[in-house]
Amino acid sequence: MLNNEYELYDSSNFTSEAYDYRKGENPDVPEDAIWAMVNDEIDAEADNLRAEFGDIEGDFIICGSMGRWDGRHGGFSPYFDTNLGEMLVKLMSGFCDSGSSTHVWVDRNGDVRAYESHHDGSNSYLLRKVKKGVTREYIENLGENLNVGKRLEDAIMKFTAKAGLPIAKAYGWK
Repeated sequence: MLNNEYELYDSSNFTSEAYDYRKGENPDVPEDAIWAMVNDEIDAEADNLRAEFGDIEGDFIICGSMGRWDGRHGGFSPYFDTNLGEMLVKLMSGFCDSGSSTHVWVDRNGDVRAYESHHDGSNSYLLRKVKKGVTREYIENLGENLNVGKRLEDAIMKFTAKAGLPIAKAYGWK
């Protein structure tokens, strides 16, 4: 268990930095040049996560609750033969069209969580690493059962591991 929650990425930081840069330091810089700078910073952040956690390979799942125009819905996506760095970049990029904002963190329990707000509401995600020895078929069946509304939190916790613990270790978080 960790003592605090630790932020990995918050897209609102990049938005406010761009605004502050344009408004305060260089009001004559065109807006498209500012957004190019912001996108370069986001790409650099993604590259850092890939470099730092790209060696933690395996299968992962993202499950969560999505707010849509017709209410809240559960979701589940398995990702096979990938790595933790790519999964963190996927979370920071969000799953909605442009215009959404994302926040990714490691919670007190060592889980990687993400929150995304968008025009229809908000989504919350949990990233877990599939434990060794668990078959793809089993993970795919978990997703099918989750998508038909069965409560499978216990099974997900049993056959997956906390993806945030190696991140906490790498950054010295306690």
